[in-house]
Amino acid sequence: MTNILYSDLHRIIKGKVFTLGLALIFGYTFFVSLILKIVLVSVNADLSSDDVLTAFPTSAPFFIAASILFLFIGDFNDGTIRNKIMCGVKKNTVAASAIVLGGIISSVFVIFSQISGLVVAKIFTKGYESMTAVEIANFSLRNIIAAFAAGCFMAMILMVLGGTKIAYVAGLVVTFLFRVATGEVADKLYPETGYCLLTGTKLQVYTLYDRYCPYAFFTGVNYHDLGKCLIGCIILSLISLAIGMIVYEKREFK
Repeated sequence: MTNILYSDLHRIIKGKVFTLGLALIFGYTFFVSLILKIVLVSVNADLSSDDVLTAFPTSAPFFIAASILFLFIGDFNDGTIRNKIMCGVKKNTVAASAIVLGGIISSVFVIFSQISGLVVAKIFTKGYESMTAVEIANFSLRNIIAAFAAGCFMAMILMVLGGTKIAYVAGLVVTFLFRVATGEVADKLYPETGYCLLTGTKLQVYTLYDRYCPYAFFTGVNYHDLGKCLIGCIILSLISLAIGMIVYEKREFK
């Protein structure tokens, strides 16, 4: 699997689509920061580096879903995956390699987004208002780990659906549902006014989601413990691997 993973990673990184993805990340961070700067200046306020650093991570789940589906679906359409299997590579190896690669690519995108945030922050801001160096490091690490799990999950959906067009819809719909769930959980656990009013089973479910679901970490806020984040991301990554390998092993290729 290592050879296939390295070969596919090298091919993707050298491709124009990957380069375009990096350009889009930097462009998004730059222009969102520019717009925020203009708006805040108009009301006599300053843009902080905190706002710049958290600009991309809040949109990261949708970018990960779209980029993984776009980067990988070509392997189905041009016969790359089919050729690997015909050459003797086991189907579960192909699936595992693609899923892990999805996680790696997603993490690279988020790492680049954090570097872009640091660069853009130097251009538009005078520094951080509420985040210390340790908090910045923890925030970035949580997002990188969560991106790996989300990338694995999106690649698993693609492998399970066999690269069909429905994979686009399924991936984006699932991401949207996670985004809605994250907003609901954050609103109930961390209300802007007053205290959390949840009790009993609902409180336990919401707390578990908040602490362990990787998609709950893309909020731009330091709510989450790094250890719990790691546990949740490992669980989702392993589940994605297991489902992807089992389902893909049963797929027939003619």
